Amino acid sequence: INVAGKNVTPLTARGLSAALTPLDKTPTLIILSSCYSGNFIQPLRAPNRVILTATGLNRSSFKCKYTEENTFFADALFNQPDAESLSITDWMGVAQRTILSQEKRKRLNASSPRIFIGPDAKNWANQPMSQWVETE
Repeated sequence: INVAGKNVTPLTARGLSAALTPLDKTPTLIILSSCYSGNFIQPLRAPNRVILTATGLNRSSFKCKYTEENTFFADALFNQPDAESLSITDWMGVAQRTILSQEKRKRLNASSPRIFIGPDAKNWANQPMSQWVETE
């Protein structure tokens, strides 16, 4: 992995989990847009976390290679109109349906994006994002 011209060690689920340990009591949204990102859900699970992944277990995502374009997952999430009026669960649901439609149209294997919602995160994850995200 090359970041800003420097080689860095690949990010592992265990390494990310350790880095997030100081946030154990803080509501946390984790978005992972990479191939096989569904493998990160189990090690990152916590009661206060919501985890969105581009794929299910052992699934690849499309347009993962570096290009000027977003992945299907990033496009489907971040290019939704009026996303701030949706809850995270609805936001991800729209993205999942959009991605599945694209994959079917292009005759690609399903990437199966996943969502995990910890029991302590259910309340804020089901509110419209405009109620918990500050915007300027």
